[in-house]
Amino acid sequence: MKLLPIPHFLSIIIILVVGIVCIAAKKDMPELEEYINYKLQRDHRPGLAVALVHGKNIVWSKGSGYADLELQKKVMGKTIFGTASITKSFTAAAIFQLFEKTLVNIDDPVDKYLPFQVR
Repeated sequence: MKLLPIPHFLSIIIILVVGIVCIAAKKDMPELEEYINYKLQRDHRPGLAVALVHGKNIVWSKGSGYADLELQKKVMGKTIFGTASITKSFTAAAIFQLFEKTLVNIDDPVDKYLPFQVR
């Protein structure tokens, strides 16, 4: 499994924290936008989309950079990116949340929780 490099992981955490602080203070997001643009340039990344969610509502979203460099297609706040292998991390976290609530036992065969046979 390829892990996210520490600097990239910390960038994500910083973006989340700054976003949460801005939402709590009901401020505009120019500081966050500046930081995102700085990181894109510094780390030579083509683009990214960020959405901050409060409850079930998207309270702020912004795209920066390019979704497609060749076609010069800009990233928008609603641009969809492939998730690659990160879904494995989300699935593992969800399973452990269910385990903590004693809704699943991680020592059980997966077949016990699926409507089809795996093995």
